[in-house]
Amino acid sequence: MELEIADRGPGLGDVDPRELFAAYRQGPAGESATEAGHGLGLAIVQQAVQAHRGAVHAANRDGGGAVFRITLPLEAAA
Repeated sequence: MELEIADRGPGLGDVDPRELFAAYRQGPAGESATEAGHGLGLAIVQQAVQAHRGAVHAANRDGGGAVFRITLPLEAAA
């Protein structure tokens, strides 16, 4: 299964997308950001996805913005 979340915000900038998943790492703030986060959200997402034998990736989106892709294996029907 693949889940993709994309936006047209400021994107990831020059940040290495793999670094975004480190605990306490914050991405670039957008113009509409009203509160600073703690940098735990993506680290938690990555841990949950990996616990289900999946993977999560982030990239800058063509035309502006960011895209996050989660892939999870599908179990065979019993």
